Amino acid sequence: MSDSVFENIQQQLIERAVPHRYIKHRATKTIQDAQDKLEFDVHCILKTIVFRQKNAGLFLVGLTGHKRIDYKKLALAIGVSRTKLSILAPDEVFENLGIAVGCVSPFLSNEQIPLIVDDDLPEKLICGSGRFDYSVAVSSEDLIAATRAVVAPVHQV
Repeated sequence: MSDSVFENIQQQLIERAVPHRYIKHRATKTIQDAQDKLEFDVHCILKTIVFRQKNAGLFLVGLTGHKRIDYKKLALAIGVSRTKLSILAPDEVFENLGIAVGCVSPFLSNEQIPLIVDDDLPEKLICGSGRFDYSVAVSSEDLIAATRAVVAPVHQV
């Protein structure tokens, strides 16, 4: 885990004037871990997953709670074949973003790493911050605006 990533996310939130608040809590690494240890509504926790599109680079996908990605819908949302998408392994996430799986933030998105968020989001979200022991509370509207996220139905039904 890199404190420089945490600090970078803090700086981006300030620069983008994103209304937010930090929540310090016990360290968690998974949705189930957060559900077991924290008092957050698991349906408000936005997990951010790192993908690679063959010959096109990385992108992030955000969806809440225990929802799972529908790869066919995801491929349709970005206009490629399912075979061109792959989820990054934990060591690849660290190598590419300098951060561990479990504390990836949607605010790591930028011009080179776009963010796609599921279309079924609650009004208020709890997002990764770059650390296992802090989260960022933000409205879904502010997250989408600040990251220029593409909103699409990407969860399994």
